Amino acid sequence: MKPHAALPLLFSLLVAAHSAAAQQPGFVLTGQIKGDAKSTAIVIVDDPAGTAAWHARTAKDGTYSMGPIPAGHYRVCIEAPHFDPVAKEWEISTDSPALNVRLNSTAKLRAPECPTVTKALVALTPQELERAMLTLHVGGGAWEGSGYIIRISGNDRAQSFSPLPGSIAGQAEKPLAGSAVAPGAAQRLFQKLYASAFFKLPPPSGVRLVMDKDTTTLTFSADGLSYTVEHVTGLPPADLAAIESEFLAAADSHALLHGAPPDETLYGGVRQDLELPKPGLTPLIRAAATASVEVFQRLIAQGEDPRAADASGWTALMYAASEGNEPIVTWLLAHGANPNAKSLRGETALMAAIGGWSNDSGCIKALLAAGANPNPETVEGQTALMWAARRARPDAIALLLASRADVNFRARDGSTALGLLRTDLGDRSQKCLELLRAAGATK
Repeated sequence: MKPHAALPLLFSLLVAAHSAAAQQPGFVLTGQIKGDAKSTAIVIVDDPAGTAAWHARTAKDGTYSMGPIPAGHYRVCIEAPHFDPVAKEWEISTDSPALNVRLNSTAKLRAPECPTVTKALVALTPQELERAMLTLHVGGGAWEGSGYIIRISGNDRAQSFSPLPGSIAGQAEKPLAGSAVAPGAAQRLFQKLYASAFFKLPPPSGVRLVMDKDTTTLTFSADGLSYTVEHVTGLPPADLAAIESEFLAAADSHALLHGAPPDETLYGGVRQDLELPKPGLTPLIRAAATASVEVFQRLIAQGEDPRAADASGWTALMYAASEGNEPIVTWLLAHGANPNAKSLRGETALMAAIGGWSNDSGCIKALLAAGANPNPETVEGQTALMWAARRARPDAIALLLASRADVNFRARDGSTALGLLRTDLGDRSQKCLELLRAAGATK
């Protein structure tokens, strides 16, 4: 996964020794990169031994110039960080020595990382580090349009983006939010990156047209150069695990992607909250979603508080109910958990069980049997029955109506359960409609 697609080209350039070159200290390499007018590139020249290097950024018209460069045998690397797939062909030509290269825009393989890029990035000055950037791109699948991109710049600014589906990674992004990070946080991250094995890890072997949902990339970039490491999402190399965790915490990634915790709703589930650092999210609350009772009890024995809530006011009971973890829900209720505790938006564990990822009714039954209010109201005045209608869950509707849920309760905006019923799920929606109408529902 890359926050921007790069198309490097590594090839050998043999500069012919001729009489003119013998009389001069070297030649000036000039040329023009033709392609997308909006794209810029970095042209890098170094010798195979890596003892000398030159690089230049292309101007707006694609021209570049560098040197003087002594006659000899060189490698040339072209980094095009803003490569546009619309460009059918790239043509690179130089005045002296003569050089012509055509790059097919559909090529997916790339040559090994240009060594000069790494050398330049690890030797940045403090002033250049202020313009540097660290980017984390977590893929979500080409057709889902999910995943996220977060960038922290050297001047302590964080920005989040949503990658658009079907595009070259990092080239089509929807800005989500931005914020300041703690002073000096970016520079501390950069230094930890330098101290890690980041620049020794192999870069990706090819240009991805779409980000795989199981792929994450971490990219360090500055002055048009970049180095990227790719790994399976959730399984970073050991040396990078702590850096990625600190990166997400420093960027306040949860707020960037989901908004302020007090404004979050349990409708839609808690799964994404489990993947990012969230204020107040304790190991016990996180474990409530998926862990066994044995693991849960072990955390309590270590001092974790089962009554704690995160910054959204979500409790362990709410997380367990949202993920359908019935054994944990049953255990918490048996040990005094309040089934009617409300989040900052007025949502309850019963609503979490209905609006979360699980379609199992076990948690709903356990909560109602423990005295959960069948008519809880959110800050918008929505009820558990309305959520069941929105999700077209006939099992939940039947259980709530049997517990005397108010079928015609109106939210602040005047909507009712019947008016909010999802109608595009065939027999499932029809069954919900029949249950509501049999109970006397109106719009």
